Amino acid sequence: MITLRPHQERAVAEVRDAFRTTRRVLLVVPTGGGKTATASVLIHNAHARGRRSLFLVHRREIVRDTHRRLVAAGVPCGLVLAGEPRTDAPVQVASVQTVAA
Repeated sequence: MITLRPHQERAVAEVRDAFRTTRRVLLVVPTGGGKTATASVLIHNAHARGRRSLFLVHRREIVRDTHRRLVAAGVPCGLVLAGEPRTDAPVQVASVQTVAA
């Protein structure tokens, strides 16, 4: 599992609190703030509760990096990317462009 910094732990707690009152939550983190690490913990926890997740990014390199980091965190995930085999994994990492197409 990933060890979060204090600001990331607060972000995870705030997202959990927000989900108690609404279905759609947006977490905004600045460049270098650890978005992928924070999201990995949130997704790991959601998967542990039987939830499905879609992690969208805007670049092919980030799709692969995020997939690698989720797998390292113990999250079963697939890639939605041109040229990659499709899986029915409960967590998918995709580019916005591929999903839009």
